[in-house]
Amino acid sequence: MTTRSAVSDAFWEHLGIKPNTSTSVDSAVSHATVALLYKQLPHGLLASVINSALLVWILADVVDVATLTAWLLLMFSVSAVRYALVFARRPHKTSISPSGARISSTQRL
Repeated sequence: MTTRSAVSDAFWEHLGIKPNTSTSVDSAVSHATVALLYKQLPHGLLASVINSALLVWILADVVDVATLTAWLLLMFSVSAVRYALVFARRPHKTSISPSGARISSTQRL
């Protein structure tokens, strides 16, 4: 038992509540939450890129153009890295070749 779980268990016992022991349910909920976040992330990334470009356009007369350009490039870079994480997390699709062998999308020519 780690210190954190010992402290939280003592807290729940102090309140008269049995400590949460449903780790498999918590794990399933965590996995489902992460999967949902990754599924919705491309839409958020697109909105972030569009909003960044609009903000640069609006602030072009107020802020130095070099600063805005650097910031916009940074926003594009961060969005590209995040999209790469989404793309890397997607399961590889497999298909069946005419010979009956399974071929993953990374094995195709």
